[in-house]
Amino acid sequence: MATVAVIGAGFVGLSSAYWLMRDGHAVTLFDPAGPAGGASYGNAGTFANYACIPVNNPSVFRDFHRYLLAAESPFRLRASYLPRLMPWLARFLWHSTPARYEAAVAALGPLLGRAYEGYADLIRDAGLEDRIRRRECLYLYSSERSFRNSADSLRLRREAGVACEVLDAAAIRGLEPALAPIFAHGVLFPGSWHLSDPAGFLTALHGWLAGRGLRTEARAVTRLAPGGSGVILVTPDGDERFDHAVVAAGIHSRPLAADCGDRLPLDTERGYHVTFGGVIDPIGRPCGWAERGLYMTRGWPARWNWPGSIPARRPA
Repeated sequence: MATVAVIGAGFVGLSSAYWLMRDGHAVTLFDPAGPAGGASYGNAGTFANYACIPVNNPSVFRDFHRYLLAAESPFRLRASYLPRLMPWLARFLWHSTPARYEAAVAALGPLLGRAYEGYADLIRDAGLEDRIRRRECLYLYSSERSFRNSADSLRLRREAGVACEVLDAAAIRGLEPALAPIFAHGVLFPGSWHLSDPAGFLTALHGWLAGRGLRTEARAVTRLAPGGSGVILVTPDGDERFDHAVVAAGIHSRPLAADCGDRLPLDTERGYHVTFGGVIDPIGRPCGWAERGLYMTRGWPARWNWPGSIPARRPA
């Protein structure tokens, strides 16, 4: 049995803790914000086996000016941050070429295709099945141009083994009559499913793991250092030694990885979500509006999350 520190209490960190404990290791979780305190809190919660199309793809060269200048663009860039972003942005564009794009799709397809299989044991053991909604995701297109431009990505998805069903306006209205009649085309991904409440899922998982011996420290890890045959975690409240450490802290992973000699090309993307209460069944599945870069998803038990749409504070 080894002692293992997991840094970060989001989906990656808590999933890692589950598998480590299942293999018999003693795990300590470090996160000053607690479970789902960061990016894992407010998101669409989809098990996105269909999302094998990278954001950096050849279309960015065609649409870059629109992202920067169009009033309705989901993309915003603070000018003062641009010098710091340039090395990352150059690599982003370098990997948007057709050959690298298709190589990424070929790699992501089989990996994401194991999303359900990878979570099955965790969901069963922790008793979290009631937090899963087995309703397929629907992509929506409000313009003919954007739908035509999606043809290549649709082909690559199918080649990667993703089930796709193209819908016309009538079929969309049949599935989701509460949507405004502005979507001429849609793509349904049969067999996909989502979490009704990502934060609630992680909080429940954390509680289940804690009942089986997971130790949790509400401390930030500021540095990693060699510690004989192990690793030392440096925190504001003192140092602690472990046999191994898992770094799963999102953007905060970059300096910790650098302590280990790894230079990770990570940068930040700021996301928002807003929750509406008291809305009765407007939609029955996650709906992604392609041109606006947002998802609408059904919350738990009667809330509706619109990740990426409107800036909102996290509820206290």
